[in-house]
Amino acid sequence: ATPSVAKPSPPTPSVLSATPQQMRSAVRRPDDRVAAMAVCPPASTTLMSAEHQTVLRRCYLQLKSSLNVEENVLDYLYSKNVISKADRKDIRKIEDREDKAGFLLDRLPSCGSKALQHFVSALDDRNGPLYHRELADLIRHQLWRDDES
Repeated sequence: ATPSVAKPSPPTPSVLSATPQQMRSAVRRPDDRVAAMAVCPPASTTLMSAEHQTVLRRCYLQLKSSLNVEENVLDYLYSKNVISKADRKDIRKIEDREDKAGFLLDRLPSCGSKALQHFVSALDDRNGPLYHRELADLIRHQLWRDDES
């Protein structure tokens, strides 16, 4: 009798390597590991554009050190389906202001093609602090700079 050899299990999917189809099916199957790692609502099956990711990366240090992730920013992003309810809850739990901003900034690239646009709109809220509007201007300046190149 020949001994049976166990087949290697397929690699565990991750959010970074999951296709949009896998993400959509994972959202329908909450027991799937991809769904457990998914950080964005089901509507965001696309990634942020490379151009927007570059702009976010260029502004990262200033955003992380200056951004105060307040309820109005979180609520706006949640209402626009940029972040999930779980993300909003996780961000609220973080006590350090810079860690909170870093968490959000790290999530945004995987939250859809309109994530940066909605993030800038959240910062641009006229009822929010002035320095948030200045951060929105910083991002817009980087976008215009890229358009001129």
